[in-house]
Amino acid sequence: MTAVPPHFAELMWPEMPSVIQEIIRAIRSQVPAYDRPEESAYLQVTRLGVETLVRGFITWVADPSAPTVERNATARALGHFEAVEGRTLDELNAAFRIALRVCWHRTAEVAWRDQLPADVIAAMAEAMIRFIDEVSEQTVIGYRSAQAQADLARKDARTALLTAILQRGRAVTGDSGFRALALAADWVVPAQVTPVVVGPGTKFTRSALDPDVLADTDSHQPCLLIPGKVGTARLAMLSAVLEDAPSVVGCTVPTGQAPDALRWARRVLALGEARMIGENGAVAPLTRCDDHLVTVLLASDPSMTRYLAACHLAPFSDLTSGSRQRLLDTLREWVTSRGSAVEVAERLGIHPQTVRYRLRLIEELVGEQMQDPTARFVLELTLRAAHLQRRR
Repeated sequence: MTAVPPHFAELMWPEMPSVIQEIIRAIRSQVPAYDRPEESAYLQVTRLGVETLVRGFITWVADPSAPTVERNATARALGHFEAVEGRTLDELNAAFRIALRVCWHRTAEVAWRDQLPADVIAAMAEAMIRFIDEVSEQTVIGYRSAQAQADLARKDARTALLTAILQRGRAVTGDSGFRALALAADWVVPAQVTPVVVGPGTKFTRSALDPDVLADTDSHQPCLLIPGKVGTARLAMLSAVLEDAPSVVGCTVPTGQAPDALRWARRVLALGEARMIGENGAVAPLTRCDDHLVTVLLASDPSMTRYLAACHLAPFSDLTSGSRQRLLDTLREWVTSRGSAVEVAERLGIHPQTVRYRLRLIEELVGEQMQDPTARFVLELTLRAAHLQRRR
């Protein structure tokens, strides 16, 4: 490639003011995003960028070894600005192409006027293309830097938002600070939410998360907060994110009640670890909290369970441990299912006649309780709670 003669820059300096004006007019007329009022700060930024880059180009032509710090900083600032404005780099690249075309036309006019040789003109064209390429690389750096900063700020805001919702609930969801936090997090506050909890150390495929899901994947009590209900599509998403990890899909509640739903879901997860729900010391993947609320309630106070058992199961205390447990298992199945002797026998895996015999014994021990609806309800609760405690 033929080098551009340094004196060519001397020919271009006088052209710079009018070239800058022509570039700005062309950009405003051809790129709608840059067509702003003359006095606007937006147009001033555009003008400053054009002036700096045109001056940088002529300086570079005069001395290719001259520092490019200002040029590169300006290009990165322009890329940063585009990212902050929420645009792609398409408009900026279009502006660069317009600037290149305007500069080339002016260069051709000067070359024709001063009768410069063709190889100099060709060298100038190559220099322009190279300059624009280098500037474009710098705008990409600025753009990506701004995106990274915005992503980090949005992530921090979402973390703070999730903490606020799950710790303070209705106490925070109505204030202006919360709304500002939601805006910074780019999160539309829903009427309802559904928490999802997993155990510590669970591996998340974060790339599979829906963009509107708030996530805490790093703490010792990881959780997700999903806007609205969890239907088929959300379940598919959760399966991709959590794979086969033990997890609990909480109850869908008004956003201000999220702390309650989170507490219930974590209780179900803990009951699974205590072998009171599920099998093998863990709940199944995507266990529904709604299916286990009664269990959560019954297991909420073991001391009360023991007291109720002492009060309402006292008639069985004189039996041997084996006989007592067989009768209590039969009574529990009968009061919970209200089934026939045959149905209870099928559930227990014994002969119907054995069930009838046991029910006669039970009638002798707690027959009066079985006739009173309130006493029968308390007895059923006591039997269910005692059975849960035995699973531990």
